[in-house]
Formats: sequence, structure tokens, C-alpha cells
Amino acid sequence: MLARFARHNSTDRRGTAAFEPDWGAPLSDPELAHFAKLKLLLHRDGVRSALAYLNSLSPYRFTALFRLDPARSHALWFFDRRCPWNDSTPDIALTATYCVLVLEHRKPLVIADALAEPWLEAHAARTDVRSYCGVPFAPAGGVTIGTLCHYDPLPHPHSEETLGLLLAFGALLALRPELAGAADLCASLRR
Repeated sequence: MLARFARHNSTDRRGTAAFEPDWGAPLSDPELAHFAKLKLLLHRDGVRSALAYLNSLSPYRFTALFRLDPARSHALWFFDRRCPWNDSTPDIALTATYCVLVLEHRKPLVIADALAEPWLEAHAARTDVRSYCGVPFAPAGGVTIGTLCHYDPLPHPHSEETLGLLLAFGALLALRPELAGAADLCASLRR
């Protein structure tokens, strides 16, 4: 069973130890090297280039920064490993994404295989998106407006490095001035 949202060690209903990653663990030396390259790419080539590199460090097909409105998720930046020329994806109903769970709990969410998770039995994305690794995204204003995530139609085991880099890149991306207006837009949409 994979961690859902909690940071502490716990057990599930069957008494099985639940895997609870340390969301705040410092980056390892290899992760620091990847983070330095992400920072360089972001500064030199922009968000999409850095997003493509972040995707290359994970097993997931898709990586995106989604702005979450009350009814839908909209990709601000999107990368598809199989079709790297495709820089967008259609908006989708918010309730049909795992991003809604990240938004509700304001904590990272990792799903190795949605079909193996009974708590996701009724979720709309369960059969189409089997693996997901997402973190809340809050620009400088501090208001969570979306998620930065990896996802795939195939199952993938959890990786602390993948999650650590996602968290670190999200914090770096939150400082981008072009995203400051996104927080204001999302706040007005939620009123």
C-alpha cells in the first residue's frame, strides 16, 4: 500500500505498515545535480524545456503544471514523452483527475497503480491514469492554484527521487513572475 497524504508512519486497516515517504527530505547529491540543470533550463530555455527534462528523470509518460479551476483542470504547461511536439492537452473535469485530491488535501499524492488501490475504486480516472505523482502548486502568493504532476496510463513504482525533484521544481517554478497572475485569476474564479 502506498502513502496517500500523511507524513507520519502508520498502518492500514489490515495492520500492514503503510509506506510513508518523507515529503520534506533533503535532495541527494544526484538530485541536486538534476535540480541545478532544471534551474539552468528554466532560466535559459523556459518552463517547457525544464518540464521536458523533469519528465526524462521519471518513468511517467506525461508531466504537466495544471491550473485547477472550480470545475476543470487546465494545463499551463504540458509534456508528452511519446509526442514531445504536442504542448497541450484538453481541459478535463476536475473531478475526473487525481489533481482534485491534491488540491483538497494540499499535500503530495503518489499512486503506483490505481487499480490496486481500493480507495480509488469509484474514481473516474482509475482505468485511464493508473500511476500519478503530484504536488500542490502555489505561486509566490501562497494560494494553491494547481498541481505539478507526472502521470501515466501504465503503473509505475514510487520513487523518492521523482517526488523530491517534483517538489523542488515546483518551489522553483512558484517564483516565476509570469505565474503571479495565475493565483489572482484562480482566486477570482473560486469566489
